[in-house]
Amino acid sequence: MDEYYGMKIKFMTRGGSIHGILKGLDEDKELFMIEIGEEEFKLDVNDVVDMEPEDEEGSTLVGSKVDVKDEGSKDSKVDSLIEEKLKEEGVPVIEMGLKEEGVSKDPLQPLKETLPPNDTPTYPLPSTIPHTQPPHANSFSTPIPYSDYQSLLSLSFSRFGPTKEEFISISSLNLFKLLKSYFSLNSKIDIILGENPLYNSIGLTLGRLLLNNDYDIRVIGSPRNLEIVNYHYLYRENKGITLKKEREDNEFVIDCDNKSRCNINNKKVIFTFGLPPSNTNNINNFIHIALGLGILEFVKDLKEYFLIDGMINERIYKKIGRTRKGMKSINRIKK
Repeated sequence: MDEYYGMKIKFMTRGGSIHGILKGLDEDKELFMIEIGEEEFKLDVNDVVDMEPEDEEGSTLVGSKVDVKDEGSKDSKVDSLIEEKLKEEGVPVIEMGLKEEGVSKDPLQPLKETLPPNDTPTYPLPSTIPHTQPPHANSFSTPIPYSDYQSLLSLSFSRFGPTKEEFISISSLNLFKLLKSYFSLNSKIDIILGENPLYNSIGLTLGRLLLNNDYDIRVIGSPRNLEIVNYHYLYRENKGITLKKEREDNEFVIDCDNKSRCNINNKKVIFTFGLPPSNTNNINNFIHIALGLGILEFVKDLKEYFLIDGMINERIYKKIGRTRKGMKSINRIKK
């Protein structure tokens, strides 16, 4: 193993692949010491399925392969590979595998910011998108509790489909169709990353779609966990720009879950996927977007909101007493 120290290695794990420089091996704790960018991380030997040396450009060296089976592997502990924040610069390339799990159990909190003045201009929802019927019985327009929503996604990602990656792609495409009715090519749009990895992945994918269609996009924040690093990498590879804070002259804000506590003053329109700001009825320029189904805790105080179709299987809707019959790619829910 010593001959591979200092070399760039592709570590293939049960959750995906990680590219980094092998710095050493802690035989007692069974941990690889890996350098990624300017950071050093620890990787459990038992989580590594295979390893391949790479050249500086990331290509596998012909005829080279590291056998990790003789390292005394045990049953996987499925521990977290990285427990500290990833720096904004030097973000590693990680090829994420599909994980059969639901959304983050993130207890989203309300946004605690001063409300805008009463004379804030109102920006109505596009009239081109028809209203659905008011919520009733088992209609998709009737919201469900957050705990049921987590079960909905878990069943989708692990059993019936779509997979998490498919859900992210479908939701992002439908969001793009909706939001471009608000934006012009001169609009300044900031997408703020929060704590929820699913919402952040959708936000980054949406940002890449807008970027590739010549919109002025900036992503605010950096990856905080492995689940979204690859989405952030793809955004950056398309010449996407990441900032630490909002632009003062931005016109639109897409806040992925309000954990970042965006400034809601003097903004034209604020969109969010997660928990809306408190007292939303007093915020004229706020629009909530639900993904797949409305979450009761998020929409109970809203007069109206958008519902984006993520193509979740009808069998799952039936399991929670709902149906997707009549659902369009973009739905406007009005109470």
